[in-house]
Amino acid sequence: MAVLGVVSVATIPITVALLMPGDVSAEPLGIARIVVVTQLIPLIGGLGVKARFQSVATRLHPPIQRLSTVLLVLLIILLTLVYAGEMRQLVGTGTLFISVAVVGAALLLGYALGGPGKGTREVLATTTAARNVAIALLIATTSFRDPGVLTIIVAFGLLSLVISGPVASLWGRPGET
Repeated sequence: MAVLGVVSVATIPITVALLMPGDVSAEPLGIARIVVVTQLIPLIGGLGVKARFQSVATRLHPPIQRLSTVLLVLLIILLTLVYAGEMRQLVGTGTLFISVAVVGAALLLGYALGGPGKGTREVLATTTAARNVAIALLIATTSFRDPGVLTIIVAFGLLSLVISGPVASLWGRPGET
């Protein structure tokens, strides 16, 4: 995960720059700054706390993880309520179908590339399917003026939760892994 955090500082801005249509502009250095501040610094800080204060890190990890999950879900719910009308306009455009296909492909690829351990494959599959919604929301709100961008990301985030959440719950049942 630490390697992915470092690599994402370069890959996320480059990917955004390469995949955006010609009439859409996003500042790669601004996006890199966002990734450093929101992903890399917290990751390094967490690894530092874990290395220096193992017992504190072990004790704090579960409640912080729950808080993070709850806040992300609340953000998705809030944005869903705010953008409900705009998301209804996505029906029939193919956007929702593509989002479902991307989430499904992420689950399958994560599982296929997750190595020999079933538990590792399941974790990689579900995190691959839902990993970048938070950073995409942040990039959309700070780099794009078009509210349609945020609407599509909220719809994608909601679909990724609706699809990968039950899959993760099914895999997480005792005796199933």
